[in-house]
Amino acid sequence: MTASQRAELSPLTHGGPDPWTRRILVVDDDEAIRGMVSDKLEFEGYEVWTARDGQHALEVLNRRGLPHLAIVDLLMPR
Repeated sequence: MTASQRAELSPLTHGGPDPWTRRILVVDDDEAIRGMVSDKLEFEGYEVWTARDGQHALEVLNRRGLPHLAIVDLLMPR
């Protein structure tokens, strides 16, 4: 599918969210790392959700649904 075909099908032309944007959840207790990773991913065109720990990540998932990818720090306090 070409970009123009996607644009024709995209809800953005009708005011909805763009289904072609890939969503990534970044979970890390270190604010600097979380910020650096999310900044780079946003620069590359991804929609980035962040969470400070596992509990917060579950809250984000309950509120927003599932991302296409999750990048998770394995050593966090919660």
